[in-house]
Amino acid sequence: MRQETTISNRDARLPERLAGLRDRLPDEESFTSPPHSTRTAAMLGIALGIAITTSFLTGLVSHAHQHPPSWFDPARGVPAGSRNPS
Repeated sequence: MRQETTISNRDARLPERLAGLRDRLPDEESFTSPPHSTRTAAMLGIALGIAITTSFLTGLVSHAHQHPPSWFDPARGVPAGSRNPS
């Protein structure tokens, strides 16, 4: 019973504690400088997409180089004496 009273008292004081924070929150007019434009966000998104794609593709190439699949290396899986020396 006492715990419920403590929680309700804390919740009652919550709007008072948040009132000061609401005044400090940025509003839409705070983001009017050129670094916050739609064009900048689009360019950063494109650059980030290219960087992630490049990292993924180089990782695939590296993995294929270190662990080549059997269809990628024709000499793999062939017994030592069975290859034609010519």
